Parts: sequence; structure tokens; C-alpha cells
Amino acid sequence: MKQTFRLVGAAMLMLLAGCGGVGGAGSNATVSGRVTDEDGLPIRGALVRSNDGLTTRTTTNGAYVLATGSAQDQNIYASYTADNGTVYTGQNFAILIPDQQTISVNIVVAPESLSASFSGYVKDLDGNAIKGAKIFAIGAGAFSSLTAVTNSSGKFAMRGAIAGIAYQLNAGAPGYSNDFANYTLTAHEDKFFDFVLGDIGTPNLPAPSDLSAISWTSPAVTRDARIGGALEQVKREFDPKYKAKSKTRLSPLGNPIEVQLEWTPLQGNNFLGYGIYRATGSGATSGVDYWREPLGGAYLDSDTNLTSFTNYTYQITALGTGYPDFTGSEGAKSTAVAVDTLGDLQLLSVSTAPLKWIWSGGSGAVDYVVYLYDRFPGPGVTSLWNNGTARTQNTQLTYNGAALVEGKTYYYVVLGLSNGDDSRTLSTVGSFVYSN
Repeated sequence: MKQTFRLVGAAMLMLLAGCGGVGGAGSNATVSGRVTDEDGLPIRGALVRSNDGLTTRTTTNGAYVLATGSAQDQNIYASYTADNGTVYTGQNFAILIPDQQTISVNIVVAPESLSASFSGYVKDLDGNAIKGAKIFAIGAGAFSSLTAVTNSSGKFAMRGAIAGIAYQLNAGAPGYSNDFANYTLTAHEDKFFDFVLGDIGTPNLPAPSDLSAISWTSPAVTRDARIGGALEQVKREFDPKYKAKSKTRLSPLGNPIEVQLEWTPLQGNNFLGYGIYRATGSGATSGVDYWREPLGGAYLDSDTNLTSFTNYTYQITALGTGYPDFTGSEGAKSTAVAVDTLGDLQLLSVSTAPLKWIWSGGSGAVDYVVYLYDRFPGPGVTSLWNNGTARTQNTQLTYNGAALVEGKTYYYVVLGLSNGDDSRTLSTVGSFVYSN
């Protein structure tokens, strides 16, 4: 299959091969990604810094864009202090390309008391060090992996792991077969592994199966730094499988359209990652992303070109460790799946005697669920009441739950659904002071 991903120049091909950065003091690069906690919820206002000391802060949806002082490969660090004084830290490794942007450098933060790490060597069957090998470690239920790259001695150090999580590790390099390990770290442990990569074989690259697609339309980020996390919490309350994925948006305002893909993960000694293909409408899909994530089974398309009221078709392929140079290093496309995106859902009014919500039509949704909260719906906050078991097809709803407290502030979000719940749209967070 002809490789059609949108890659530019030799520098990006080096990135595909897992090579280190080639820049120096005379060039720079940009890195972007997302900072979340171990449950996948976004961390807003986290401090993100590079090895060379440049810093930025995460936006309301946990995203960051950091201009580095050089294009040398380096660790990217994140930290923030919770209201109770607990310090959360994390890091990941970025392979940087001069004058380009490295995306999906996603960082999971956890209390410093739970920090742990992996380290070791990657060698070939003859005991020779393999420079530029990539090591991935993914925790159960996570979206993307921690990443490390070996130096000229074949050595790697992977910081930012979390104690108590069952990790699966994959060590690989183009032109070799992979090696695997499984391990659960204890607090402050540095677990050592010697990975041995075998000779490349004929890859078994079946078309990925069980591909599904769900679209989310969310309101644009506002100045209130809590809004992004509140909307992520509503998404998760409606769909417990949903996790705040790695939305590597290039604008601090964010992209309001997302399509979440999930499939049954593949594995194998000669498996490298996935090719992501997309089409507008029912036309032939073309490659939009090379995703070197051999342990993951989910992908979030947050391309800023995605638009409301549009039908998108997706397929994915499996890529072998000989990709893109070896014949047969890309498998057949998966069965195509299509998804429609919805328009914005706008709140119009709320009255409190009786309590009644009214919102706009025209988003394309056909069912609506209202979520009512007795405090701001941040991470871990579940709704006081919702009509999820009795959805309405109208654009208004009268509250029928337990008595509310006079003078208390309440918060609410309206979720619109269509196409068997595969198309979803959220209002922003509204509030009112209850008065009977």
C-alpha cells in the first residue's frame, strides 16, 4: 500500500525511524501535548518546562505548546500544586525536529510520593547496543504511553511512571523485532530491564478490528479556567469508557470538534504502530497521521480542520517495524466507520419557580440529558440529578428531583445526542442561585 501520510521532508522520516534530534544551539523546535492526572482528567494551569528552562502553562483542557531553546531531544516536565498542598509531577521524552512541532508529548502527573521509573538497555541478538530504540510503557486504561529513547550505549531512562499501576512495556526499533515486559512499580522504584531485539521477521499485520468512532462538539474554551475540566467530567459521567485523551491542539483556544476512535489493540514482535486514514463523506480515505503507539487502542482526532454538520469516514492500518522501507510493512485498511459531527448547543434561559431549562435547537441532536450539580462539576464530581433514564426530545426540561436548597448556587450542563449516541454535543456550564 502506498504511504500517503502528510509528512514533510527528511526530518519527519527520521522521526518515523525513531532517530534522535539533529538540531543544536542554532536551531529551535516546538513541542505540544496534554497534561492529565492518572484518571485521564486534564490538569489546568500546570507548569510545563523543557530541559533548557523555558516554561509555559497548560490551558483549560490541559493542553500546552512549548517553544524550546534548542532542537535537542529532551525531557519535558510538568508540575502543579493542588489546593491541599500536594505536589504532582510527571515527565515524558520529546524527540525534537529543528523548526518543526513535535506533537502528542503527553504527560501524566501524580503525587511525588508515587513517582517511580524504568531504566535499562536495548541490545541486538549479538549484544550490540541499539541507538535510537524506542521504549513504550502504558498503564492499564491509559490512552498513550510514556516514551524513552536509547542513547549511543543503548541505555534508556524512563521517568514519570506511577507506582501501583500495571505497566506493559514494548521495546522496538525499525528493522528489528520487538521485546516485551510487564511490571507494576512500587513507590520510588527504578526497575531495570535488559531488552533484546531480534532480527526482523515477516510481520503479521491483520487489518485492525472493531473500529468505532464517536464525535464530540464542545463549546470554545472561555476565560474561566475550570470550564474545560467540567466538560471533560460530564463526558466521562455520560460515558464511563471515555477518558480525557491526548488532545494536542495547536491553539490555546482549542478545537471544538473531536472524533474519538477505538479498536481492539494489536500486538506482535514486528508491530510498530498505526496509520490513521480519513475522508470527508463517503469518498476514499487518505492518510492523515502516522501514530507510533504500539500499545494503544484509541486515538483522538482533534484536527482544527474538522467542522460541525459533517460526515467523516475513518479507517486504520497496522504498520510493521520495517515501515516505511520494507514491502508488506503496512497491512490492509480496517473496515470503514463513519460518524457525523453536531453543531453547537446553546443555553437560552433557566427559571427557578419551577426550575426549568431552555436551550437552542438546530444542533442536530435529537435527545437531551440535563446534568445538575450542587458544586462546580470538576474532576471527581458527579451530578446531583440528571434525566439520563428519561431523555427528552424537546428543547426544554422541568426539574422533577428532590427539593433544592434556597439561596444555594447550582450548576448544570446540557448534553445533546444523535445517531445512536455516536454524535454528541455539549453546552457550556450554566449556573443559578435557587429561589423558590
